[in-house]
Amino acid sequence: MLILIIDDSEVFRSRLVEILSANKNRKKIIEVSNILEAKEIMQNLLPDIIITDIRMPGGSGIDLIKEIKINDQTITTMVITNYPEEHYKTEALKAGADYFFDKSNDMEKLLETIDSFNQSKNNYTNV
Repeated sequence: MLILIIDDSEVFRSRLVEILSANKNRKKIIEVSNILEAKEIMQNLLPDIIITDIRMPGGSGIDLIKEIKINDQTITTMVITNYPEEHYKTEALKAGADYFFDKSNDMEKLLETIDSFNQSKNNYTNV
């Protein structure tokens, strides 16, 4: 499984990579700080999961999700942000985000969601 993390906070990215790497089921985690870097990565690699913030240099995570979902509905997209207001959630889900999390309150939910995704993917490939 390939996970792409897009967030302009180096501290947040590092912490999330550390947490996700602790689980040996993770195949590969790539982290970038902005939308332009994310687009470059996605030209060569197709992530299974994209975790993105909303506001970053080079564009919006919501706009990136719109682009992704036009081209590939199979990529699971997750928004994690410090802006958990309802209008951002509505906009993200309308753009095609599969999940929306608040950085301050939903970190455990994010990890549980990734674990369930990973388990279902492993079950599928083991059939």
